Amino acid sequence: MDNLKKLNDIFKVLEYLRNAIYRIECAMCPYIQIITANTYKKEKSIIPEIEEIAIKVIDIASKIRNEMDFQLRIKTIPDKTTGVNEIKELETELILEEIRVKHYMCEVDQTSIF
Repeated sequence: MDNLKKLNDIFKVLEYLRNAIYRIECAMCPYIQIITANTYKKEKSIIPEIEEIAIKVIDIASKIRNEMDFQLRIKTIPDKTTGVNEIKELETELILEEIRVKHYMCEVDQTSIF
């Protein structure tokens, strides 16, 4: 049962990170970097499996937030901001990770019944 709870916690953070990416895409990111960083720090000890993804989300939020100081929408500038394609790739990666975790949660749940 502990494994199932840990997997559920991982899944919740993956959902949170995907929501953060959605907000970044909608140009609602002034606070996303701080919120994501705080959530990541809080959960880091129990979810090393998604550390790399969380760091990417924080980095993207930071880059876009810096650019939004100058304008109100996402604009791709090489080596300065993150393009929409990079955001979409990260969102896809998170969705695949969520599916993998959900599948594993079902397996763990079934084995704990027996």
